[in-house]
Amino acid sequence: MRSSSRLSLADENTAADPKTQWQWIIEKGSTDKVIQILLGKKLIGIVYLALSIMKQNLLRLIVIESIYSFYLNLTIIFGVIFFYQLSGSIILALLPYALGYLEYVLLAPFISKVVGKLGTRLGLIVAMLLFIISAIPIYQFQLTNDYVYVAVWFGLFFFAKTWYHPSITLLYSKITSFEHRGSELAYKQLLNVPIIVLTPFIGGLVMSSFGFSGITLLGGGLMLLAIVPVALLPNYYYDLLLYNLPVLLAKKHIRDMFSISFLTDFLAAAMRLWPIYIFIILSSSYIQLGGILAFTTAISMLLAYAIGKILDRSNRLQVFKTSVLFYALQWLLKPLALTTGMVVLADIAERLTKLLQVQSLDSIQNDFINANLQEESRDEVVIVRELATNMGIVSGIFAFAISAQFLGFVVTFIFAAFLGVLAYICMKYMLVEQ
Repeated sequence: MRSSSRLSLADENTAADPKTQWQWIIEKGSTDKVIQILLGKKLIGIVYLALSIMKQNLLRLIVIESIYSFYLNLTIIFGVIFFYQLSGSIILALLPYALGYLEYVLLAPFISKVVGKLGTRLGLIVAMLLFIISAIPIYQFQLTNDYVYVAVWFGLFFFAKTWYHPSITLLYSKITSFEHRGSELAYKQLLNVPIIVLTPFIGGLVMSSFGFSGITLLGGGLMLLAIVPVALLPNYYYDLLLYNLPVLLAKKHIRDMFSISFLTDFLAAAMRLWPIYIFIILSSSYIQLGGILAFTTAISMLLAYAIGKILDRSNRLQVFKTSVLFYALQWLLKPLALTTGMVVLADIAERLTKLLQVQSLDSIQNDFINANLQEESRDEVVIVRELATNMGIVSGIFAFAISAQFLGFVVTFIFAAFLGVLAYICMKYMLVEQ
């Protein structure tokens, strides 16, 4: 154990060496000290922090997921707008994404078996290579205007996801610890702050200058860099037999886990409409859209670490239930978002409630999987949970796209709030204290 882990509170308050201060933060998780040192701009301490935790597999996962999230969020935010401008239809703008997630649902069980044999590290490498290749078709589309390239891009992009998600999900389950999973997942969010905040702003600039092909080429280049931390990860093997699945599904708490994953992502799918709505309100400005989303993301992410510490000390189940209700109610702010100020307020409300929901649910489900299931059953549950999540996304995209196309945004947002309240009532009775 590092000597810094035995620092007293007095030592922590009086230490002059920024390296020592960062060691204390790593061991003790002092949020106040993080803010103090960041505001003091102690570059040596920041560099030391990065070098210290770079040896940990958790950080490698965070780097990989940051790059993946950067590319995924760019394609969701600006890809939806790009296809909406091409087609003039909300349904056609979202249809390729729904079909892509459906592709994932259909192929993931088979690809997960292959990943289990090859190992999680090699599975991630294959995913990175597919993401890199997928950057090319959109570039060709903007040169030729041939929609076949759009289909090829979606096919490759979501095929890459079928390799990525089983590997990354299992790695997080293995690497994070039971006692500190809430703060570790929040630590992931905290270290992701610069990338996540800059994603929409960079996307707005790239989209304005180079179009959507610039987005895909940028994402493909970053995926190439992601191969380095992937190569340093441990390689976990698993045997996805699925013959235990009928036995597992006979247990109410397992069925409830899958149902909750489905419902939460079904409701979250309505957010695919939000970029189009903002884009219309802002009179078609990519840069303004990116700037607003960067600002709201920054404010929301500042609370990530604090939320994680609360989860470690609080009843995570109750936190999740409360977050589901708040997430449902925040949809009622969306119809009021007719000015830039209201757009900012509505977006912050959604991000904060979703952040609380995701962190608490991840902690609950990972704790349950590791504490209550035998080793041979865990991998199956993790993979099938991913399928339930993506089935929720597919169903939600179809439902909310059709609603927005024929009933309008306002009715759809109110509809999402109503469904969110119903989901809260269902989950309240599904969730039982373990």
